Amino acid sequence: MAEAALRAETFTTAGVPSGRRSSKFRKDMASLFSIGLNIRPVGSQALECAVDGFARPGLRFAKLRFSPHITEPASSQPSPVPSYLVSVHREGTAFVSQGGRESMIHPGDMFLVDPARPFMIETGEICTTSIYVPCAALRCYFPNVDSCTAIAMQTNTGPAALFRAYSDELFRVGMQLNADAAEKVADTIPLILSTVLCGMAEDFSPVSAGGQAAHRQRVLTFIRQNLADADLSPSLIARNVGLSLRYLYELFEGEAEPLMRRIWRERLERCKGEIVHPQMTDISIGEIAFRWGFNDASHFSRAFRRQFGVAPRQARLAALRRDLSVN
Repeated sequence: MAEAALRAETFTTAGVPSGRRSSKFRKDMASLFSIGLNIRPVGSQALECAVDGFARPGLRFAKLRFSPHITEPASSQPSPVPSYLVSVHREGTAFVSQGGRESMIHPGDMFLVDPARPFMIETGEICTTSIYVPCAALRCYFPNVDSCTAIAMQTNTGPAALFRAYSDELFRVGMQLNADAAEKVADTIPLILSTVLCGMAEDFSPVSAGGQAAHRQRVLTFIRQNLADADLSPSLIARNVGLSLRYLYELFEGEAEPLMRRIWRERLERCKGEIVHPQMTDISIGEIAFRWGFNDASHFSRAFRRQFGVAPRQARLAALRRDLSVN
């Protein structure tokens, strides 16, 4: 039988001294979900919370029950995988604010916040379920998502009802998923959530062809600026331009030249330009290759010959002869 794909963990403040309950919650949430949250009780009652959490890379969700409390961002190191907190409210009421927007949340409503930016959630006794959706993945489908935080969305009809039903089933069968299935499920969540957000205002829309062109241009600009980095890779590019790796590949899948092939070609062209330049003859070919991200001289020489039909040294000699004949 395949090993369960998700790490499951239950934690509670029961039995923890009241003065340490907030810090325990913060540490447990950071450990399981890589998310920084500060929580404090409202009034004189000690904080009480119970969390059933499930996590794997890209797929993280939890069922939480709280006494009255306030939640705000933690002033700690940023999450290695920045994520939106998406909550479907089950019991009790809450008040949420972020980005100048404020909403009352009732049972059956859902909302999202960005824990990396200032926000506040104040609740009474509540039960809620939360899914943590990677920011980059959701922005691929819905770039205007930051305008939708702290807005109450009813889940009784339309795409929001679909998202709620999907999250219900995720909690019911999530632990039965193997790693491959869990990864595919994680990929669907941002798409389903984007359909909910699209219906919130007429001005919002998923990524258009123009938006895709803008994303491609950002990617190409980053590549040109970092072409000399030997560690330049699709995952590094995606991380730095705020896109998912999957969406990065989709942006270039219709191109005649694969993304990494484009990077290699541009590196080789930069190398050739310097190798044949009359003012750079005192710089060795190996030094030029190293400067443009090639770590193996033999591999560079073979790649250069495949691209240009001659070895690097031959290209330099031919350029020198041309310069002498001209002069």
